[in-house]
Amino acid sequence: MSFYHTLKEGAEVFFREIHPEDKAGIQEGLKLLSDSSRYTRFFAPIKKLTDKQLILLTEVDQNRHVAWVCLCPAHPEIPGLGVCRFIKTPEDDTKADFAITVIDAYQNQGLGTEFLALLYVLAEMHGVKELIGSALFSNLKLVERFKSIGAHVTWESGACDIFLPVYSSFEHFPDTNYAKIFKKLVQNFKQKISNS
Repeated sequence: MSFYHTLKEGAEVFFREIHPEDKAGIQEGLKLLSDSSRYTRFFAPIKKLTDKQLILLTEVDQNRHVAWVCLCPAHPEIPGLGVCRFIKTPEDDTKADFAITVIDAYQNQGLGTEFLALLYVLAEMHGVKELIGSALFSNLKLVERFKSIGAHVTWESGACDIFLPVYSSFEHFPDTNYAKIFKKLVQNFKQKISNS
């Protein structure tokens, strides 16, 4: 599955499933993250991914472990603008741990929201009822956005766990500006995936 999409800044991007051949691109993409972004994503000062980590991140079944990458056709020299994924929990197939990574040059341009909307659509397709993630205390803006689309948040030791329910309809969404933007993206991506 794959589709094209235009970001709010006007850039045309291409979303597709991650392939095993993406190992080199994922490794190169790590270099486009600042130390702060790497720590925010991995909760550790990672400089290079191991072969085992690359296998885990790229050799996925697109069922229990769903992973997508975003590319920019206008800039083929960039290995990827970011990736998103969820992995179903061993004890409950209706729950999945998720993660989103966006390279520094494309942060704060809406791509994180696009990735989240994409994961939301894919989660519903694969029977996931709750997406579970983590964030650092320093990322309060992100946490507030999750709350504005109905997520429950628990704090502990400078970090938080995010529990985002996945609904097949939007009647349970809060009436917030961010929720309205998010709902439009979800509807848009549902249509694009169904046509891909």
